[in-house]
Amino acid sequence: MEESKQQTKASAGNPDAPSYSAFGLAMQLGYLIVIPLVALAIGGRLLDKKFDSSPVFLLVGVLMSVFISSYLVYTKTRDVMNEIDAVAGTKNKSDDPSLDTE
Repeated sequence: MEESKQQTKASAGNPDAPSYSAFGLAMQLGYLIVIPLVALAIGGRLLDKKFDSSPVFLLVGVLMSVFISSYLVYTKTRDVMNEIDAVAGTKNKSDDPSLDTE
């Protein structure tokens, strides 16, 4: 627990440090896929039981979860890539000798 606080403080003081870890990103992407799938599959199954229409609502729920999860993963990936580009952009500007005004 103490190490994670120290790592957070270290990354907060360093603007070039990414605010995510590979494991944390993988966990987030996993949740973005699993939560809609489980929620919509259970909802579809309950609706199928109520209306005796198995497996129509289950399949609709799973199909909807594929589209929702795809969009969520796309937006998360886009945000991470923008963050990486922003960090790389600040490094490139400071390291580029052609930008020196002296």
